[in-house]
Amino acid sequence: MTIAELASRLEEARSRFLQALRAVPPGDFARAASPGEWSPAQVCGHATDIQTFWTAQAERIAREEDPLVGRVTEADRAARQHSVGEGAPKDIREAIERFNAAG
Repeated sequence: MTIAELASRLEEARSRFLQALRAVPPGDFARAASPGEWSPAQVCGHATDIQTFWTAQAERIAREEDPLVGRVTEADRAARQHSVGEGAPKDIREAIERFNAAG
């Protein structure tokens, strides 16, 4: 797969994600469908976090010789937990804004 093909697939996935997000009834945004599941708000927090995190990781791989990759610091792990907890978006509008800003 070429970089252009990969970029196209990623953009298509982002578009489908946003379409699904817009279909969530506002009253269901912060509610998990079942116990132990993530709410749409938490899924959005995670999706936004991973875009930001892995973009930074890719940039680091490109500029450093043999970098550590992944959530290697406690701060990295804490940021992930925050993104699906108290830092999750409060409503769909905020989720869309954050997701678009991260991509």
